Amino acid sequence: MTRWFLRLTCCAACVGFCLPSVAEPVALRSDDGAIELLNGSLATLIDRSGRRLVKAPREPRGAGIHLREGSHWAASTARVGDAMRLEKFAGLDQASVNMIVRHDGQRGEWVVSQRAVSPAKGLWGVSWSIADIPLDYAILVPGGSGLRLTADSPGGLHQYDYPMSWEAQLVVVEGPGHGFYVWAEDAKGRFKRLTVERRASGWRLGLTTLNNAPFDNLTECESVAWRLGVYEGDWRVPARRYRDWSEAHFRPTPVERQQPSWVRDIRACVIMGLDQAILEALPKRLDPRQTLLYLPDWRTAGYDRDYPEYDKPVPQLDPFIKRAHELGFRVMLHVNYFGVDPLNPLYQEFEPYQVRDPFGNHEKQWWLWTRADPVIKFAYINPALKKWRDHFTAAMANLCRRTGADALHLDQTLCIYNDHNGLIDGLTMIEGNIALHRQLREALPDVALSGEGLNEVTCRYEAFAQRHVWGLDHTQGRWHRPWLEASHPISSYLLRPYTVIYGYLGCAPPEQDQLYAAWREAYEHWGVIPTLKPSLASLAEPTGFARQFFDEAAFWQRERVEIDMDGPWPSDVAFPLRTADGRRAAHTTDGRLVCGEREISRAVSGVNRIEGPGTIPGWRAFDDKRLFGLDPERWYPYFSEPRKASGLHVCQLPEGLIVEAVIETPDLAMVRTRTAVSVVADLGRMIERAVCGTRPFEGQGVERPGPLTDSTDGGQFQGDSGGLSAHPPWKIGGSGVAFARYEVDLPAEGRIDLIAEVALDPGAVGADKSDGVTFGASAQSGDRKIDARLHNATAERRPLRLDLTPLAGKRTTIELSVDPGPKRNPSFDWARWFRPRIERHMESQGTLALAGGKPWRVALGPSGPVAVHSTGNVHRVEAPLPGTVFFLDKEPEPAKVPLDLARHPWHLLLISDSGQEVSSAARFVGVSRQRNTVGGTARDGLFAHPPDHGRAVALFPMRLPGTPARFTTHVGIRDNSCSDGVIFVVEINGREVARRRMMPGKWESLCADLAPWAGKPVVLTLVTDSDGPFTCDWAAWGEPRIE
Repeated sequence: MTRWFLRLTCCAACVGFCLPSVAEPVALRSDDGAIELLNGSLATLIDRSGRRLVKAPREPRGAGIHLREGSHWAASTARVGDAMRLEKFAGLDQASVNMIVRHDGQRGEWVVSQRAVSPAKGLWGVSWSIADIPLDYAILVPGGSGLRLTADSPGGLHQYDYPMSWEAQLVVVEGPGHGFYVWAEDAKGRFKRLTVERRASGWRLGLTTLNNAPFDNLTECESVAWRLGVYEGDWRVPARRYRDWSEAHFRPTPVERQQPSWVRDIRACVIMGLDQAILEALPKRLDPRQTLLYLPDWRTAGYDRDYPEYDKPVPQLDPFIKRAHELGFRVMLHVNYFGVDPLNPLYQEFEPYQVRDPFGNHEKQWWLWTRADPVIKFAYINPALKKWRDHFTAAMANLCRRTGADALHLDQTLCIYNDHNGLIDGLTMIEGNIALHRQLREALPDVALSGEGLNEVTCRYEAFAQRHVWGLDHTQGRWHRPWLEASHPISSYLLRPYTVIYGYLGCAPPEQDQLYAAWREAYEHWGVIPTLKPSLASLAEPTGFARQFFDEAAFWQRERVEIDMDGPWPSDVAFPLRTADGRRAAHTTDGRLVCGEREISRAVSGVNRIEGPGTIPGWRAFDDKRLFGLDPERWYPYFSEPRKASGLHVCQLPEGLIVEAVIETPDLAMVRTRTAVSVVADLGRMIERAVCGTRPFEGQGVERPGPLTDSTDGGQFQGDSGGLSAHPPWKIGGSGVAFARYEVDLPAEGRIDLIAEVALDPGAVGADKSDGVTFGASAQSGDRKIDARLHNATAERRPLRLDLTPLAGKRTTIELSVDPGPKRNPSFDWARWFRPRIERHMESQGTLALAGGKPWRVALGPSGPVAVHSTGNVHRVEAPLPGTVFFLDKEPEPAKVPLDLARHPWHLLLISDSGQEVSSAARFVGVSRQRNTVGGTARDGLFAHPPDHGRAVALFPMRLPGTPARFTTHVGIRDNSCSDGVIFVVEINGREVARRRMMPGKWESLCADLAPWAGKPVVLTLVTDSDGPFTCDWAAWGEPRIE
């Protein structure tokens, strides 16, 4: 074993003698390289070849002592024997950290341990950090199901708590063919924290060991042993090093050796209700012997209600399980591993052991789902309590004996807290989680266990586990693509050998198109088995992503696919697989599932066109050589069979345009296009390159490169999944402004707009909370400055737009800002910017050709009629593009004003977010003439319910009167709706003339001037956009009229 040595002027007689405090780095060398520590944190790391993997930090931060009242950082180092004594913690006199660093020559790793002592109580953790790590290195975190953070990843500061979000106690710093890693040599299971901070000067990793709660009276904290090593090769070198250690100490059982033995045969999961018709249809598509049926809602009380009542199943359960077993399926029931409803009689017995937050006011921990009626609520009971484990195990044994269930899904097993209650029956919650799993396996050896999420605590006894996706909100049906792109297989490499991963309960069915594809985008990196939420329609005649799913599932089951993570792993492979006969297969980084040269499936994304003869179902823009007009931000299922050219489709289009829709009705066709490069700058994603800071109304502000996350005055400006979140300064008198400033080269041509939606965070709205935030956007080039401001005191998104066209072609300083408004009260001023961006809109004459369909005689562009030139069944127009062109078989009839549109005929189109016609929608989706009540006021008009993640479009062809006319309406969402918002849009010939995003609660008027189209044929369009999920999107157009 090589000992480290200090680069200090001392002799052997100095051992045990306290040297004066120093601010110089402590240098340690070994045969494997060298390190330098500055006040207890790693400031230099050099490998044996001389590569500098960590450089001296621009903003040094010493070792940390963390108290409930705040954190304190070491400012000096002294030597005491074989240890470093870290002192001078600002604001915490007499505090110290003893730090020992040694080199393990056998393993080639540095070992770091700490012991903190504080004169003040409330000590919850001790930490050290590593900085600066060059930004061209990536940080691989076995957290969030597996992430690879780069200089372009969203967010500047990330926190991962072990074991909930830091799933295995390892972090890898990845360079090209080399890097370094840190892991905790902790077999007992201490609570820990990893922070990853990206700054302009480089990455900073923070490594914290936490005390067991309660913290209130604690004054000492001893760390785990942290091991630091360098590696050559790919990231699997350090991951395998850690996996070997964890396997030896935690002893998880590999899937192929698990009991019950059928676990190893499961290669598909179906999440479903108790629908017998669907059950009977499934064997036609899936092999029952390799398929697990997961039943979330089987109790009389309903999903997530009246826990821990498991003795009252619905009557349909027993015959369903009986028939499923006859068909050869395995059945898994949904339960909750620690949930107790406060209305259940058992709550009083277990309430003293309800998990409590170790920080703040030690609030009890609950699951609360306010969107249900009545609200769903249940307490989290710490499984360290033996009485709870005994009760739950007995209930599960009785349930499985009575129903014959093959598996139990233990919901929320990832939720493992540092409970303020402290040790219960001598156990932490980590130990209680393990004990409950072990007790269940001993009581039910023939029943497989499943969990929500997966970490190195739960993988020891769970045969199956669900996976969440970072940056995908299943409750809102929204995702942030840069987070999906951060998905990485490191967690699966460490945990997947012991647990089969299937889709999360909240994942989307294939019919939800883009939302399904977003889940698939992440899952292809993790070895997730095919997971389906079925419908009878998708089982009977699968198309699109449903067909792709069944192609993939058939391959998995027919070829008996297994994971293959220790073989070759080329750079174009997202996750490697192998068949039972040893052939290599893989999910590739370009969205394919392949086996050798054979392509099983393909999801196309990131391109505007694809060459070849294949088919995208429902896609109506192609010629004989290629499909075109694709949106690079969307996913499309692609199949190799040649496409049919007989139906209506666009066969010619200028380069670089996206086809938003090609729709045909018996009397008209619509082609809608937009430019593929309209976003000049995505300000949410660019926050890492911004300069952020504060301007207090009184005193000195702060300013720094990158996101503002920890300003001393409380100001914040940082990225989040939907755009940006911000807060004006609040820790100082008088508050001030928080800002993000960008330098952007604006294009010289086209109309240029800064566009965003702004709102308060929902948690900031309410009595005694925020009185609103003033959002500002400004642009300056030279002496020319333009700006826009909007005050919003609600969670309702409101548009903020700034016309940047006057600054076209110039390098421009763009600033986004928030301030507390006229009263200068910053309380609860949590502000949100949704999709802040700079867009360029260009329009020029271009040729659009339509083939197939009817012999269209009339075409309408944004300004009016355009000539149709027909050759055979091809119809060409020269029209302003991008934009919308309508094709009609005859001139529309003149409109007689005043005109009540609710009593005028219309054409209905249902369009998905991907621009394709929705062929099968729920029966309530559409547009109908109804009287609607909004805010207690009833109005005649139209009721519109858009499809999920789509638009209901009502088209009104007409010739407007020669005298100028005006469109008027009221828009709102019917009373008693729980919608999260609907967008109402009015268009003339595809040109937007009015827009309003509405939340439930009131009518608002909407109007548009139709004078530019006086005397012209037009198609007036009323668009109702779900703007995400369509839950309760009861949209109302009140008294829509032309006058």
